[in-house]
Formats: sequence, structure tokens, C-alpha cells
Amino acid sequence: MKKPLSLCALIAAFLLFAGCESIQLTEPVSTSFSALPPDKAQVRIGKFGILINQTDGAKAFHFLLGAPQYPVGASIYDVTGDIRYLGNLAFDNPDAWVNSFKNISGAPWIEFQASPGRTTLMLVEAPAANTIATLSDGFVRLVDFIEFDTLPGQIRQIVLTRHGIMLKPQFNEIAISGPDRVFCEGLAGSERGSYTDRKTRKTKIETYMQSMDIDSYRWDFRRFCELLSEPKQLVTPSQAALQQFSEIKDEIAAIRDKHYPIWKEKKDHPKPYDLMKSYEPKPKERRTESWQ
Repeated sequence: MKKPLSLCALIAAFLLFAGCESIQLTEPVSTSFSALPPDKAQVRIGKFGILINQTDGAKAFHFLLGAPQYPVGASIYDVTGDIRYLGNLAFDNPDAWVNSFKNISGAPWIEFQASPGRTTLMLVEAPAANTIATLSDGFVRLVDFIEFDTLPGQIRQIVLTRHGIMLKPQFNEIAISGPDRVFCEGLAGSERGSYTDRKTRKTKIETYMQSMDIDSYRWDFRRFCELLSEPKQLVTPSQAALQQFSEIKDEIAAIRDKHYPIWKEKKDHPKPYDLMKSYEPKPKERRTESWQ
């Protein structure tokens, strides 16, 4: 028996399901990351659940009304110079927030080459369906940015996670060393994506962590390593999506011009997420009593 939708989920669904005409926004182009060009930086954008500390208000809201479990997506743009539409990514499972902590075989990734220097990305919250979201319909949609500097031959791992009372999509960067990334991406089994393959890769990851003195409580490292080793589906905007984007490009530019200065003034921009955070339980303090 399915649980009834919480008030929180109903509100969120009402806010989300509006936008441009639904079309096929992306199409698969590869099942592996491209070779790293020597004169460019490579930016990879995927989905990864991050255990971000919620505010007391958000915790109380979720406790009383239930945490949102609605589908949500994001239209993603490179707004460094002339705006480029990169594609949409979505947490499209009804239990999206829970399952965003699980690595799903064939998860989509967006990849592009960036010139050395400052890169700025923008997302506009969108329905999980194939829709490029705008703000002209009057609905409240989150707009987020992320900025980072790149060097030739560098790889930057950017992910979408969910945060806040309504668990809106948000950018975050993942901090992972080159050797760790190469190891995780190099894992492959004879039956790619099967249960046996996953079990084999998990064993190899645990062995690698032990050899590198990474203790077993570094759960985020293990999860992200599994994600990098999973079968992938790299996607690129379809011709229909690019046509739709060309028709609303001025509107997207207006969104950037309005919201970027506001975002820039904020002082709490997320720092690159450290996969080496330890979740080791703290030992309970022993109660001591003095006897007279």
C-alpha cells in the first residue's frame, strides 16, 4: 500500500509541474568519459546525494510534514560567456532523495570541455519531465550557480544534490584526488552492471581503501567511487532542445543577469565536498559520580 503524499510533497508538486513544452531534451552520446584534452579542462556534471547538515527549521518542517519525495530536475547552463544550454538532469524517482544516495547503473552525466580560467555554471529548477524551465510562468523556482577556476588537463567533478526545506536542487563540487579518481574509473567487471560485478567492485574498493589507509567510516568516498565505476550514459542536448533554447535564450540571459549578482553577494557558498569525512560514531562519555 502506497503512503499518501505529504502536504510538503503536494506543495512541491504544484510548484514544479509547469514550464515549456515537454520534448526529448537530451540524447546519449557515449558510455564512458572522453579523453582529457591537454589544452582544456574537463567538467563533469552528475548526481550524488550529499549529507549536508540541515537547519533546525528544515528538520522541524520535515518532522512535522514529512520530507519531500517528489521528482525534481534542473536545466543546466554554462554562463561563463555566451550562454550554452548543457542539458537537464533529474532526480526522477518518487523516492528521489532516498535513492539519490544509491548509485544507479546507467546514471546520466553531462560532460564538456572548458577553456582554462574561471567557469560559471547556472541551474534553474525544472520539473523532472523533459522541460527547459523558465521563470516567466510565475512559479517559484530555485536558481543556483557555481564558479571554479580550471587549468589545462584538469578534471572538475560537479554534482547536483538536494538541500533545504523543500530539498531543492543545488550545485556542489566533489573533491577527489587524481589517483583515487583514476582507480575508481578503472574498475570494471566482465558482466558490467550485474550484481556480481557490483559485488566485485565493492570488494576492490574496500581493498583499495585499506591499502591507502582510508578507514571504513569514509562512506562518501566509497559511494562516490562506486558511482564513478558504474556504467555511464553521457548525454548531450538534442536538436529539438537546442531549438527550444534558442527561442528562450534572452529569457535565460535575463535570469542570469538578475540572480547572479544576488548569488555572488552570498558568503555561504558550498566549498568542495570532502569525501574523506568520517562517520565513525563518537564514543559515549562514561558517567562518573562522586560518592561522599
